[in-house]
Amino acid sequence: MCGIAAVFGKNVRTEMVMTSLKQILHRGSEHLEVASLANAILGTNRLAIVDPQNGKQPAHDQDKNVYAILNGEIYNHAALRKKLIQLGHVFRSHSDTEVLVHLWKEYGPSLLDHLDSEMFAFIIYDERYEQVFAARDPLGVKPLYYARDENNNIHFGSELKQLSVNDRIQEIRSLPAGHYFLNQKIECYFTLNDTIQIENESVAVDLIENSIIAAVKKRVDTELPLAVFLSGGVDSSLVMELAVQNHPDVKAFILGHPGSGDYEFAVRLCRERGYKYETVTPDEDYTSELEKMIFFSETFEPLLIRHAFAGHMCARAAHSQGYKIVLMGEGSDEIFAGYNEFLNLSEDQIHQASVKMTSDLADGHLKRVDRFTSAHTLEARLPFLDMAVVRAALSIDPSLKIRNYKQQATVKYILRKVAERHLPEWIAWRKKEPFSNGAGMEVGEAFLKEDGEVASEVKKRGLSPIDETVLQKYSLRTHEEKFYFQQFKKFQFTKLVTGHVRLLVKDNLSSKYNSGEVA
Repeated sequence: MCGIAAVFGKNVRTEMVMTSLKQILHRGSEHLEVASLANAILGTNRLAIVDPQNGKQPAHDQDKNVYAILNGEIYNHAALRKKLIQLGHVFRSHSDTEVLVHLWKEYGPSLLDHLDSEMFAFIIYDERYEQVFAARDPLGVKPLYYARDENNNIHFGSELKQLSVNDRIQEIRSLPAGHYFLNQKIECYFTLNDTIQIENESVAVDLIENSIIAAVKKRVDTELPLAVFLSGGVDSSLVMELAVQNHPDVKAFILGHPGSGDYEFAVRLCRERGYKYETVTPDEDYTSELEKMIFFSETFEPLLIRHAFAGHMCARAAHSQGYKIVLMGEGSDEIFAGYNEFLNLSEDQIHQASVKMTSDLADGHLKRVDRFTSAHTLEARLPFLDMAVVRAALSIDPSLKIRNYKQQATVKYILRKVAERHLPEWIAWRKKEPFSNGAGMEVGEAFLKEDGEVASEVKKRGLSPIDETVLQKYSLRTHEEKFYFQQFKKFQFTKLVTGHVRLLVKDNLSSKYNSGEVA
């Protein structure tokens, strides 16, 4: 994990990238790594995980013709390196970033077909042809923004704030998930397969179990100690159990007040299984932290901001103990229909909503996860968003996702059937609770009702007048949304061209389907 920045054009200067990287020192170290070429400057703020001593970025080939910078991880880099060496490529390091350089020289844009990872955003510059190739992972776990300045230079950055502070930039765009940039054009290389193929329960359970076990194994293949954010729910508990089975040094971080559901279930599981664990008391001061949360989160969506507080506290605790890598259960609720709101939908709608919410993760919960972990210099690894797991989950009949268990309609049924092979029944079939509320934080469950302590604090804040056209463009309805938006605007995040597009989230899932707004 790291932060990357680049600028290309006839009038580029090193300080352009240095200024950009200084906005995101939290993503790596204060030692910035930069390469200055005739018409290109590339740089990184690196969190050293793979080959930390020799993995300096930008990576380049032996002739210094091709350069690459990477935010994320390529899990199959060792196998790719071995194959490329057999093809005659010469390597200087064991870093996954250098693998991208040689993949480009061997395969060009089709290098994307060879990558195994749920999280990457990278930029390759081929000085021989002055070609810029940038790509983002299939679901948008890692961010990548781009913009043109008044001199027609093109800028890239990991976070919106890197580009929004540039007075020479007026419009910023996010490279969509599953897309790449080449020769000034944006091309799609990945689409979700939404064809239902599996209706047999035992076949589905075996497929899901095997894919999740493999996904966790590749994400714990490191000599570094690992953290897991453990809520005591089925998702994070399954990740924790499989991580412990495959890595000798794993610690759970449990957020919650004694007596809260998450705290009691997670601590009981750790004690019974002998897991190492640390408890984190949710004592955030919403009033003093609100603006910082919006600055780091780069959003005005109430659901994301409310739940960012919990993530920030866990990430801060893990970082304080020296962890660099954290495993999380994010993505499970989207691909397995895990939100309680799915209970209000028909089977066809369950499948459609699952695909749609998975597609929308990039600008929603994945943005939240990236920003709160990166704010504390952590790399988040998400086994449930491994491509094999996603493909398997979205191929399963929705009747296997919502099904009765002990005479009660139960979300995420098929995943719970997998989990009961590895976890106690009282965890595998525990009722779904939102992470923050399950930890004893009263952040609310329905932002349109302005419920919870965060909204209560926001209501105490005054608002400046907002033009009616702006209210309509950004669909601002509540006092809470309007307050967040004013902070969002203050940081010049409104330069994001698609910033007005609102998310399909669990809070508005039923209403959007019932109103026909989503087909």
